[in-house]
Amino acid sequence: MGGGGGAKAALAANRLALIDPRSGTVASTIPAAATPSALAVGDGALWVANFGSRSVWRVEPSTGHHVAVSLGATPTGIALGGGGVWVSEGFQGRIQRIDPRSVRVVQTIDVPTGSEGIVVGAGAVWVTNYYRDTVLRIDPSSATYSEVPVGHGPRGIAFGLNSIWVANSLARTISRLDPRTGRVVDCCIGVRFAPYAIAVGDGAVWVAHLLDNQVSRLDPVSGGSVTLAVGTGPLGLTLSNRTVWVANSLSGSISELDTEGPRLLRTIPVGGSPEAVAYDRGTGRLWVTDHPT
Repeated sequence: MGGGGGAKAALAANRLALIDPRSGTVASTIPAAATPSALAVGDGALWVANFGSRSVWRVEPSTGHHVAVSLGATPTGIALGGGGVWVSEGFQGRIQRIDPRSVRVVQTIDVPTGSEGIVVGAGAVWVTNYYRDTVLRIDPSSATYSEVPVGHGPRGIAFGLNSIWVANSLARTISRLDPRTGRVVDCCIGVRFAPYAIAVGDGAVWVAHLLDNQVSRLDPVSGGSVTLAVGTGPLGLTLSNRTVWVANSLSGSISELDTEGPRLLRTIPVGGSPEAVAYDRGTGRLWVTDHPT
């Protein structure tokens, strides 16, 4: 792995960056394939969906060694759970499951084109479909799915607080689904700006507004929200201990938010175009993808 620097440390093109949460600096970097755009952490590895190279890499975080899986299609999302690494391929119209041990594709599920966000929870795989204004609820054992209508232009999706949460970018709403029944509990929780990425933690739902450079904290009970300004083009969200980390894709930075305020604590420059951010709870490490602007 490459060495890190101070607060002005910048990432070169197509890399993963390890951020030191205490000092707010880039501690080290790992080379990646073309346009790493989605990231998941688990099973002792980093799982990177590379938009430009149409591949997924399993990366050993301590050495930087990787094993590549060629997909033959462009990945649009990645998630861990249910004994697999799940990859959405929105342009191709399929979901692929990678076995985390063999690092091979072991299951392919054909779905409608337009799939983007993906999450695993309550024994199912949940995928937003931007073209059809739906969420797919996939049964991994049978490779079948049902479609749940949500708002217009669904993109981000998250599981938490006993619910599935969907960011409907064109409707400017959040949909809440019951993961046991797959039914919509609340179709239209309004937000001020178009939502894109979404995450759940510390008793709230957090929403990134890509086009408006804001992040909202949504109260899951009242539906009320508080909005904070962050960097330009916020595209990725993750949570650690009472902290929200935001990847600002157009300003080359990471915003650190205190969930208690909420308030902006600091902005960490990383350079390039950071898209995805993931926190490894097992090691306390924060990882970011980066590629050329």
